[in-house]
Amino acid sequence: MSLASFCVTLKYKSNYILDPSAYTILDFLDFETFFLKEDLEEGKYFNVKPHQEVCMARLEDVSHTVTQESNTYYQNFFIIYFVIDGAIEKTNQLTQITLERNYLFFTQPGQLNSWKEIKKASGYVLAFTKDFIVRRLTDKKYMRKLDFLDTRVVPKFHLEQEVSDYYQQRFDIALEDYRSTEGDEFIHLWIMELLLRTQKECHLGSLSNLLNRNRSRAMKISEDFKEKIEDHYIEGHKQNFIASKRVADYANDLNINANYLNNMVKEAYGKKASDLIFERTLLAAQSKLIHTNKTISEIAFFLDFNSPSYFVRFFKDRAQMTPNQYRNRIGKFLK
Repeated sequence: MSLASFCVTLKYKSNYILDPSAYTILDFLDFETFFLKEDLEEGKYFNVKPHQEVCMARLEDVSHTVTQESNTYYQNFFIIYFVIDGAIEKTNQLTQITLERNYLFFTQPGQLNSWKEIKKASGYVLAFTKDFIVRRLTDKKYMRKLDFLDTRVVPKFHLEQEVSDYYQQRFDIALEDYRSTEGDEFIHLWIMELLLRTQKECHLGSLSNLLNRNRSRAMKISEDFKEKIEDHYIEGHKQNFIASKRVADYANDLNINANYLNNMVKEAYGKKASDLIFERTLLAAQSKLIHTNKTISEIAFFLDFNSPSYFVRFFKDRAQMTPNQYRNRIGKFLK
Protein backbone atom coordinates (compact mmCIF):
# COMPACT_ATOMS: atom_id res chain seq x y z
CA MET A 1 0.00 0.00 0.00
CA SER A 2 1.38 3.39 -0.99
CA LEU A 3 2.36 5.90 1.66
CA ALA A 4 0.64 8.52 -0.48
CA SER A 5 -2.71 6.95 0.36
CA PHE A 6 -2.05 7.88 3.99
CA CYS A 7 -1.58 11.58 3.15
CA VAL A 8 2.13 11.43 3.89
CA THR A 9 4.42 13.50 1.68
CA LEU A 10 7.36 11.38 0.56
CA LYS A 11 10.60 12.32 -1.18
CA TYR A 12 13.13 9.55 -1.58
CA LYS A 13 16.53 11.12 -1.09
CA SER A 14 18.23 10.44 2.22
CA ASN A 15 15.15 10.66 4.42
CA TYR A 16 11.38 11.12 4.56
CA ILE A 17 9.99 14.64 4.32
CA LEU A 18 6.74 14.87 6.26
CA ASP A 19 3.83 17.19 6.66
CA PRO A 20 4.54 18.44 10.24
CA SER A 21 0.94 17.76 11.27
CA ALA A 22 1.08 14.16 10.07
CA TYR A 23 3.15 11.11 10.89
CA THR A 24 4.71 8.39 8.81
CA ILE A 25 2.65 5.21 8.61
CA LEU A 26 5.20 2.50 8.05
CA ASP A 27 4.19 -0.84 6.71
CA PHE A 28 6.93 -3.44 6.89
CA LEU A 29 8.37 -2.80 3.44
CA ASP A 30 8.62 0.94 4.18
CA PHE A 31 10.53 0.20 7.39
CA GLU A 32 12.84 -2.27 5.70
CA THR A 33 13.55 0.10 2.81
CA PHE A 34 14.12 3.15 5.00
CA PHE A 35 16.10 1.76 7.91
CA LEU A 36 18.19 -0.76 5.97
CA LYS A 37 18.69 0.98 2.63
CA GLU A 38 22.19 1.09 1.23
CA ASP A 39 23.91 4.46 1.57
CA LEU A 40 25.52 5.01 -1.83
CA GLU A 41 27.78 7.83 -0.68
CA GLU A 42 29.29 6.11 2.35
CA GLY A 43 28.77 2.52 1.23
CA LYS A 44 28.05 1.74 4.86
CA TYR A 45 24.80 -0.23 4.73
CA PHE A 46 24.36 -3.65 3.26
CA ASN A 47 21.70 -4.28 0.64
CA VAL A 48 18.23 -5.18 1.81
CA LYS A 49 17.47 -8.87 1.53
CA PRO A 50 14.06 -9.82 0.14
CA HIS A 51 12.82 -11.37 3.39
CA GLN A 52 9.63 -9.26 3.20
CA GLU A 53 8.55 -9.96 6.80
CA VAL A 54 11.74 -9.79 8.84
CA CYS A 55 14.77 -7.51 8.80
CA MET A 56 17.78 -7.06 11.03
CA ALA A 57 20.82 -4.80 11.37
CA ARG A 58 23.40 -3.53 13.81
CA LEU A 59 22.40 -0.27 15.50
CA GLU A 60 25.76 1.27 14.67
CA ASP A 61 25.16 0.58 10.97
CA VAL A 62 21.76 2.29 10.81
CA SER A 63 22.00 4.98 13.50
CA HIS A 64 23.00 7.64 10.97
CA THR A 65 19.87 6.94 8.94
CA VAL A 66 17.62 6.63 11.99
CA THR A 67 18.58 10.00 13.45
CA GLN A 68 17.39 11.68 10.24
CA GLU A 69 13.90 10.30 10.94
CA SER A 70 12.88 12.69 13.71
CA ASN A 71 9.17 12.61 12.88
CA THR A 72 6.67 10.31 14.49
CA TYR A 73 6.01 6.99 12.83
CA TYR A 74 3.22 4.44 13.27
CA GLN A 75 4.13 0.78 12.82
CA ASN A 76 2.17 -2.38 12.11
CA PHE A 77 4.89 -4.87 13.11
CA PHE A 78 7.19 -5.75 16.03
CA ILE A 79 10.61 -4.19 16.62
CA ILE A 80 13.18 -5.38 19.16
CA TYR A 81 16.02 -3.09 20.22
CA PHE A 82 19.02 -4.57 22.02
CA VAL A 83 21.55 -1.95 23.18
CA ILE A 84 25.00 -3.28 23.98
CA ASP A 85 26.58 0.11 24.56
CA GLY A 86 25.77 3.82 24.20
CA ALA A 87 22.17 5.00 24.48
CA ILE A 88 18.95 5.62 22.56
CA GLU A 89 16.31 8.19 23.48
CA LYS A 90 12.86 7.88 21.95
CA THR A 91 9.17 8.26 22.74
CA ASN A 92 6.95 5.17 22.65
CA GLN A 93 3.23 5.94 22.85
CA LEU A 94 3.03 8.22 25.92
CA THR A 95 6.31 7.17 27.51
CA GLN A 96 9.75 8.73 27.10
CA ILE A 97 12.26 5.88 26.81
CA THR A 98 16.01 5.87 27.42
CA LEU A 99 17.77 2.65 26.45
CA GLU A 100 21.31 2.28 27.74
CA ARG A 101 23.89 -0.49 28.04
CA ASN A 102 22.36 -3.99 28.28
CA TYR A 103 18.77 -2.86 27.71
CA LEU A 104 16.21 -4.81 25.70
CA PHE A 105 13.07 -3.09 24.42
CA PHE A 106 10.05 -4.30 22.44
CA THR A 107 7.65 -2.18 20.38
CA GLN A 108 4.42 -3.60 18.97
CA PRO A 109 1.95 -3.15 16.11
CA GLY A 110 -0.37 -0.19 16.59
CA GLN A 111 2.12 2.00 18.46
CA LEU A 112 3.32 5.54 17.72
CA ASN A 113 7.04 6.17 18.12
CA SER A 114 9.43 9.06 17.59
CA TRP A 115 13.21 9.34 17.82
CA LYS A 116 15.00 11.90 19.96
CA GLU A 117 18.67 10.95 19.93
CA ILE A 118 21.10 8.08 19.44
CA LYS A 119 24.28 8.44 21.51
CA LYS A 120 26.92 6.25 19.89
CA ALA A 121 24.71 3.22 20.34
CA SER A 122 25.86 -0.24 19.40
CA GLY A 123 23.68 -3.32 19.39
CA TYR A 124 20.90 -4.66 17.20
CA VAL A 125 17.51 -3.78 15.77
CA LEU A 126 15.23 -6.64 14.68
CA ALA A 127 11.82 -6.17 13.06
CA PHE A 128 9.27 -8.79 12.06
CA THR A 129 5.57 -9.09 11.34
CA LYS A 130 3.13 -11.04 13.48
CA ASP A 131 2.29 -13.23 10.48
CA PHE A 132 5.95 -14.20 10.10
CA ILE A 133 5.81 -15.81 13.54
CA VAL A 134 2.30 -17.27 13.80
CA ARG A 135 2.09 -18.62 10.24
CA ARG A 136 4.49 -21.39 11.25
CA LEU A 137 2.78 -22.15 14.57
CA THR A 138 -0.23 -24.27 15.46
CA ASP A 139 -1.17 -21.83 18.23
CA LYS A 140 -2.10 -18.68 16.31
CA LYS A 141 -2.50 -16.71 19.55
CA TYR A 142 1.02 -17.49 20.76
CA MET A 143 2.23 -13.87 20.85
CA ARG A 144 -0.54 -12.95 23.27
CA LYS A 145 0.78 -15.43 25.84
CA LEU A 146 4.12 -13.64 26.18
CA ASP A 147 4.04 -11.63 29.40
CA PHE A 148 6.56 -9.05 28.22
CA LEU A 149 4.23 -8.08 25.35
CA ASP A 150 1.35 -7.26 27.69
CA THR A 151 0.12 -3.81 26.72
CA ARG A 152 -0.23 -2.83 30.40
CA VAL A 153 3.55 -2.74 30.93
CA VAL A 154 6.42 -0.89 29.28
CA PRO A 155 8.58 -3.71 27.83
CA LYS A 156 11.93 -2.11 28.67
CA PHE A 157 14.25 -4.50 30.47
CA HIS A 158 17.72 -4.20 31.95
CA LEU A 159 19.65 -7.44 31.56
CA GLU A 160 22.22 -8.84 33.94
CA GLN A 161 25.62 -9.02 32.23
CA GLU A 162 25.53 -12.81 31.94
CA VAL A 163 22.08 -12.68 30.31
CA SER A 164 23.16 -9.81 28.07
CA ASP A 165 26.19 -11.82 26.89
CA TYR A 166 23.84 -14.66 25.95
CA TYR A 167 21.60 -12.31 23.93
CA GLN A 168 24.60 -10.75 22.19
CA GLN A 169 25.89 -14.16 21.15
CA ARG A 170 22.48 -15.16 19.80
CA PHE A 171 22.01 -11.87 17.95
CA ASP A 172 25.46 -12.33 16.34
CA ILE A 173 24.45 -15.75 15.04
CA ALA A 174 21.04 -14.50 13.90
CA LEU A 175 22.60 -11.68 11.87
CA GLU A 176 24.83 -14.19 10.10
CA ASP A 177 21.75 -16.27 9.26
CA TYR A 178 19.89 -13.17 8.11
CA ARG A 179 22.68 -12.25 5.70
CA SER A 180 23.03 -15.79 4.41
CA THR A 181 21.06 -17.39 1.60
CA GLU A 182 19.50 -20.07 3.79
CA GLY A 183 16.00 -18.59 3.80
CA ASP A 184 13.67 -17.55 6.57
CA GLU A 185 13.27 -20.82 8.51
CA PHE A 186 16.48 -20.38 10.50
CA ILE A 187 15.55 -16.80 11.32
CA HIS A 188 12.10 -17.88 12.51
CA LEU A 189 13.63 -20.52 14.78
CA TRP A 190 16.02 -17.98 16.22
CA ILE A 191 13.29 -15.41 16.92
CA MET A 192 11.27 -18.14 18.65
CA GLU A 193 14.31 -18.90 20.80
CA LEU A 194 14.64 -15.19 21.63
CA LEU A 195 10.97 -14.91 22.60
CA LEU A 196 11.06 -18.09 24.69
CA ARG A 197 14.25 -17.04 26.48
CA THR A 198 12.79 -13.62 27.25
CA GLN A 199 9.63 -15.26 28.61
CA LYS A 200 11.78 -17.54 30.73
CA GLU A 201 13.71 -14.56 32.12
CA CYS A 202 10.37 -12.98 33.04
CA HIS A 203 9.47 -15.95 35.20
CA LEU A 204 12.97 -16.11 36.69
CA GLY A 205 12.52 -12.53 37.77
CA SER A 206 15.47 -10.95 35.95
CA LEU A 207 13.13 -8.75 33.92
CA SER A 208 11.15 -6.16 35.87
CA ASN A 209 7.58 -4.80 36.12
CA LEU A 210 5.76 -7.75 34.57
CA LEU A 211 2.29 -9.04 35.28
CA ASN A 212 1.40 -12.40 36.75
CA ARG A 213 -1.66 -13.06 34.64
CA ASN A 214 -4.57 -15.38 35.36
CA ARG A 215 -5.35 -17.72 32.44
CA SER A 216 -9.03 -18.10 33.33
CA ARG A 217 -11.93 -18.26 30.89
CA ALA A 218 -12.73 -14.63 31.73
CA MET A 219 -9.15 -13.58 31.00
CA LYS A 220 -9.10 -15.46 27.70
CA ILE A 221 -12.30 -13.79 26.48
CA SER A 222 -11.13 -10.41 27.73
CA GLU A 223 -7.82 -10.79 25.89
CA ASP A 224 -9.70 -11.76 22.73
CA PHE A 225 -11.75 -8.59 23.19
CA LYS A 226 -8.64 -6.43 23.67
CA GLU A 227 -7.09 -7.93 20.55
CA LYS A 228 -10.24 -7.06 18.54
CA ILE A 229 -10.07 -3.49 19.84
CA GLU A 230 -6.39 -3.20 18.90
CA ASP A 231 -6.99 -4.64 15.43
CA HIS A 232 -9.79 -2.10 14.90
CA TYR A 233 -7.52 0.79 15.86
CA ILE A 234 -4.63 -0.47 13.73
CA GLU A 235 -6.91 -0.65 10.70
CA GLY A 236 -8.34 2.77 11.53
CA HIS A 237 -4.90 4.35 11.56
CA LYS A 238 -4.31 2.98 8.07
CA GLN A 239 -7.56 4.56 6.86
CA ASN A 240 -6.95 7.82 8.81
CA PHE A 241 -10.36 7.35 10.44
CA ILE A 242 -11.29 5.14 13.42
CA ALA A 243 -15.01 4.45 13.26
CA SER A 244 -16.91 4.24 16.53
CA LYS A 245 -17.55 0.67 17.59
CA ARG A 246 -19.78 -0.47 20.48
CA VAL A 247 -19.41 -3.33 22.95
CA ALA A 248 -22.23 -5.14 21.12
CA ASP A 249 -20.26 -4.91 17.85
CA TYR A 250 -17.20 -6.51 19.43
CA ALA A 251 -19.35 -9.14 21.14
CA ASN A 252 -20.81 -10.01 17.74
CA ASP A 253 -17.27 -10.36 16.34
CA LEU A 254 -16.51 -12.77 19.19
CA ASN A 255 -19.79 -14.69 18.72
CA ILE A 256 -20.90 -14.01 22.28
CA ASN A 257 -23.58 -11.94 24.01
CA ALA A 258 -22.72 -8.34 24.98
CA ASN A 259 -23.82 -8.90 28.58
CA TYR A 260 -21.66 -12.00 28.79
CA LEU A 261 -18.68 -10.03 27.44
CA ASN A 262 -19.25 -7.34 30.06
CA ASN A 263 -19.36 -9.96 32.81
CA MET A 264 -16.13 -11.60 31.61
CA VAL A 265 -14.27 -8.27 31.44
CA LYS A 266 -15.58 -7.36 34.89
CA GLU A 267 -14.29 -10.64 36.29
CA ALA A 268 -10.89 -10.36 34.58
CA TYR A 269 -10.14 -6.65 34.99
CA GLY A 270 -12.69 -5.28 37.44
CA LYS A 271 -14.12 -2.84 34.90
CA LYS A 272 -16.77 -2.66 32.17
CA ALA A 273 -16.09 -3.68 28.59
CA SER A 274 -16.86 -0.13 27.46
CA ASP A 275 -14.06 1.09 29.76
CA LEU A 276 -11.51 -0.80 27.65
CA ILE A 277 -12.85 0.84 24.50
CA PHE A 278 -12.76 4.28 26.11
CA GLU A 279 -9.22 3.71 27.40
CA ARG A 280 -8.02 2.81 23.89
CA THR A 281 -9.81 5.84 22.44
CA LEU A 282 -8.17 8.07 25.05
CA LEU A 283 -4.75 6.60 24.27
CA ALA A 284 -5.25 7.29 20.56
CA ALA A 285 -6.28 10.87 21.35
CA GLN A 286 -3.32 11.41 23.68
CA SER A 287 -0.90 10.04 21.09
CA LYS A 288 -2.31 12.36 18.43
CA LEU A 289 -2.00 15.36 20.76
CA ILE A 290 1.63 14.57 21.57
CA HIS A 291 2.95 13.29 18.27
CA THR A 292 1.13 15.53 15.76
CA ASN A 293 -0.01 19.12 15.29
CA LYS A 294 -3.56 18.06 14.42
CA THR A 295 -6.27 20.40 15.68
CA ILE A 296 -8.83 19.31 18.26
CA SER A 297 -11.46 19.23 15.53
CA GLU A 298 -9.29 17.02 13.31
CA ILE A 299 -8.61 14.59 16.16
CA ALA A 300 -12.32 14.51 17.03
CA PHE A 301 -13.14 13.64 13.41
CA PHE A 302 -10.36 11.02 13.29
CA LEU A 303 -11.90 9.29 16.34
CA ASP A 304 -15.48 9.57 15.01
CA PHE A 305 -16.87 11.94 17.65
CA ASN A 306 -20.06 13.75 16.75
CA SER A 307 -18.53 17.13 17.54
CA PRO A 308 -15.29 18.64 18.89
CA SER A 309 -17.12 19.75 22.04
CA TYR A 310 -18.21 16.16 22.76
CA PHE A 311 -14.63 15.01 22.25
CA VAL A 312 -13.36 17.66 24.70
CA ARG A 313 -15.90 16.54 27.32
CA PHE A 314 -14.93 12.89 26.80
CA PHE A 315 -11.23 13.71 27.14
CA LYS A 316 -11.63 15.95 30.19
CA ASP A 317 -13.79 13.38 32.02
CA ARG A 318 -11.05 10.77 31.68
CA ALA A 319 -7.81 12.77 31.73
CA GLN A 320 -8.93 15.47 34.21
CA MET A 321 -7.75 18.15 31.80
CA THR A 322 -8.73 19.45 28.37
CA PRO A 323 -6.96 18.23 25.21
CA ASN A 324 -5.13 21.55 24.85
CA GLN A 325 -4.01 21.45 28.48
CA TYR A 326 -2.77 17.89 27.96
CA ARG A 327 -0.86 18.88 24.81
CA ASN A 328 0.74 21.87 26.54
CA ARG A 329 1.64 20.11 29.79
CA ILE A 330 2.37 16.51 28.90
CA GLY A 331 3.46 17.01 25.29
CA LYS A 332 6.18 19.50 26.20
CA PHE A 333 7.52 17.10 28.81
CA LEU A 334 7.85 14.23 26.34
CA LYS A 335 9.44 16.28 23.55
